[in-house]
Amino acid sequence: LEHDISLFTYHIPLDAHQELGNNWPSAKLLGWTDLEPFGQHHGEMIGVKGRCPSMSREEFRCGLEAFYGRDAQVVFAGPRTIKTCALISGGAHKWIDEAIKDEIDCFVTGTSDEPIWHIAHEEKINFMALGHAATEKIGVQLLGSHLAEYFNLSHHFIDDNNPF
Repeated sequence: LEHDISLFTYHIPLDAHQELGNNWPSAKLLGWTDLEPFGQHHGEMIGVKGRCPSMSREEFRCGLEAFYGRDAQVVFAGPRTIKTCALISGGAHKWIDEAIKDEIDCFVTGTSDEPIWHIAHEEKINFMALGHAATEKIGVQLLGSHLAEYFNLSHHFIDDNNPF
């Protein structure tokens, strides 16, 4: 404010953006292919689904934990080999129903809730939650780098290491 600068933020578009968001860039960096929009929220698709290199669910979990720097809350209730996956960052565990409808092997998000355990077992789907904050860091970092380059600015991402 002192320098006549305003900060105007939108949360959901950052989740959905295919180049600077939380979901699509993460899926690409994780090696997912055949990417498609996933997870409708107020008429907009905010997540991504696709194919991942075929691997055991333990290997898949280890890759996600290394990528996000967090231990996953896991429900191993679906196929032992994961080939298809869907991702919505943040607090999106309720989109498990859409992943089930799309016959996804593993649904990945930031948060979980008690009913997810039962839903995943009843519907035979793998589920992994890696933290609301952890799954939403990449978009902010990509946007910061983009704005720094575009406007010739310096920027620094401050990670508060939020465990949730």
